Amino acid sequence: MRWPVFACALFTALVVDASLAPAFAIGNATIRSAPVLLALVALHAARWPALWAAWCTGFCIDLLVDLPQGAHAAGPVLGPHALAASAAVAGVLGIRSVLRRDRAPALAATATLIALFLSLVPPIVYAVHALYDPVLIHWRNGATSSELLSRLGGSMLTGLAALPLALLLRPFVPLFGFRMGAGWSR
Repeated sequence: MRWPVFACALFTALVVDASLAPAFAIGNATIRSAPVLLALVALHAARWPALWAAWCTGFCIDLLVDLPQGAHAAGPVLGPHALAASAAVAGVLGIRSVLRRDRAPALAATATLIALFLSLVPPIVYAVHALYDPVLIHWRNGATSSELLSRLGGSMLTGLAALPLALLLRPFVPLFGFRMGAGWSR
């Protein structure tokens, strides 16, 4: 995998997520492009580069994302998105041998899985953390369930948006330098 190409693609995905997310939001549910990029990497890269890419993506999301609704902290909390991205990519690496990697539905399904992990694991980590240290993250009553529902809707929208994004990403896959089968080169 070519890391400079991945870094540029990650930067582009994070800028799109940070700047255009409110424009594509339906209620509180937002479409994210970083899980689609991570799904592409998880489907095509070797195991260790895919896991490193997941960790880097999760760490960058931790730096950029706001805390959940009702949470209060002095700064970003590092780790929950990196943990979620690494776990999601590890899951995709386990099932990618049964998927047709060159098809848009495979990218959409894995993007949905990664978006689910990125959406649901951090609020759960925050809620567990608030049980033993309410000073760092303080929750209002009922904020956890509304946050989980809006994130679940956003991950489903991300999966739907991955179908047309797969068609847009297809010509750029050789730039990443993946060792891939003949499916993408036709």
